[in-house]
Amino acid sequence: MMTLNTFALTAIVLTLSGTELTFDTSSPPSLVLLAPSQSLSSADGVRVVCLAQGFRPDGATLSWSDNGNAVTGAEVQTGSSQRQSDGTFSQNSVLQLSPERWNSGRTYTCHLNHPALTAPLSQSASAEKCS
Repeated sequence: MMTLNTFALTAIVLTLSGTELTFDTSSPPSLVLLAPSQSLSSADGVRVVCLAQGFRPDGATLSWSDNGNAVTGAEVQTGSSQRQSDGTFSQNSVLQLSPERWNSGRTYTCHLNHPALTAPLSQSASAEKCS
């Protein structure tokens, strides 16, 4: 007799003739930060993009900080996660800044939390790093 159980979409337990096999179906995300070079910033503003990809199960949390202080509100636009053809998920968040704020010498950091990570991931950018 064979039974198949799933638990929180992170593991599959298969019992076959009294032998139990567990398959981990979770996958930790990777984090990519895309920031413009000085020559690409415009009078309309600067967009810093944070991309979490390759994670399973769904449930990543993206957030931003400015020199260590949380950034929220209209300048942060975080999309819904999207299922990819390989069964993993991706999600992005965009930080929209004025050229003056981008060029102020501040450091902007994207933070990523996900159940498959043992510790949160983060990536930082500033105008100085991108020039």
